[in-house]
Amino acid sequence: MQPSVSPKSLVLVVDDLSDSRLLMRCSLVAGGYEVVEASGGAEALRLLGTMHPDVMLVDVCMPIMGGLELCRAVKAKRETRQLPLILVSAAVDREAVARGFAAGAVDFLAKPFRGEELCARVAVHAELNRARRDLEDSHARLAALNHEKDLMFGMAAHDLRGPITVIMGFAENALAHMPEGTARPERTALEVILRESEQMNHFLGTILDLNALERGGHQLRLRDTDLGAAAEAATKRAEPAAARKSIVLRAVVAGGGMRVRADASGLRRILDNLISNAVKFTPAGGRVMVRVVEAEGEAQCLVCDTGPGLTAEDREQAFSKFATLSAKPTAGEKSTGLGLAICRALAEGMGGRTWCGNNPEGGAYFGVSIPAGGAGVAQVEAPALAVGQTLAVGQAVAAGQADSGLSVSPFPHLLGKQAGG
Repeated sequence: MQPSVSPKSLVLVVDDLSDSRLLMRCSLVAGGYEVVEASGGAEALRLLGTMHPDVMLVDVCMPIMGGLELCRAVKAKRETRQLPLILVSAAVDREAVARGFAAGAVDFLAKPFRGEELCARVAVHAELNRARRDLEDSHARLAALNHEKDLMFGMAAHDLRGPITVIMGFAENALAHMPEGTARPERTALEVILRESEQMNHFLGTILDLNALERGGHQLRLRDTDLGAAAEAATKRAEPAAARKSIVLRAVVAGGGMRVRADASGLRRILDNLISNAVKFTPAGGRVMVRVVEAEGEAQCLVCDTGPGLTAEDREQAFSKFATLSAKPTAGEKSTGLGLAICRALAEGMGGRTWCGNNPEGGAYFGVSIPAGGAGVAQVEAPALAVGQTLAVGQAVAAGQADSGLSVSPFPHLLGKQAGG
């Protein structure tokens, strides 16, 4: 049964013999196609500059520019490289067919041919080509809608931050003028307003950071940095939150320190997020260990906790935007679902990577690696890693056997650029 074809499907027939072109035209028109003819390769290339055929039939043996040369010329241009090319020739030995496919053809039709066979082959490739175009159009529309969504989120976050800041200011001012020790309902209400507005302000700030990363508006300045010192400082900053839950929080730096090339503020953001997450999901009386080691020739920081651990689904989507993990904060802490996504984007922006897994004795670990330090200063606008890099945790992970996974960046559009420096 011959595949169905839209009557608007357009076929460009290229053959130096008018009788051959007429035969193909008659067969194709009878099959419901529109046909445009070219008597040679040069004319065909000119026509391709003004039209977009669904399929192109090319005779192999033509003077001046042969069919194989025409195929290579069509495939060399970005605008036409996806066009299906069907070669037509009396020579259909294996070597000829191999040369045709190597030149970019998708099919081979032997002369003499039957009209039904010609239309059937053209129908298949015409439909595939039209489906590819529809898919590309849909992808472009989705990309445009996603861009508009990001702009809307950014604008909304920016516009809301002003009123939230005003609310915070009035709540702080009212609390400051209220006598100490007052247990009136008004004080409780003001404390709730201040706490929730601070949380909202933090969320809006995270949205704005995410927007800047996705639009490429966040620049990283890479400098030689002491990863061990940065991890110890981040641990120190998290001690009050850990103390409120009676969590033992400790940093262990192998060798006293490790030099890496990193953006200082970006590295701080990564470490603060990883450690605060561990504290957030660890029950009262638990432990959180921050360990800086060298493994597999790279500097790694691993944050291990004694929380509930990660499911297989958690590990797969942990670093995705707005990820909702199975575990919940153990003391009612808030979670935006964006912190780990930002960690991954920042780490990859520095040429590093992130990963996570479960400790054999219970709990989870989250890791980040940063390239070793070197002389000089660099400013980059985009990550240099490729999507799909296989991750593996180094043998120095104190937590035990590590999981492996695929690094799928939440900001794939950033990965096409090469980082400077």
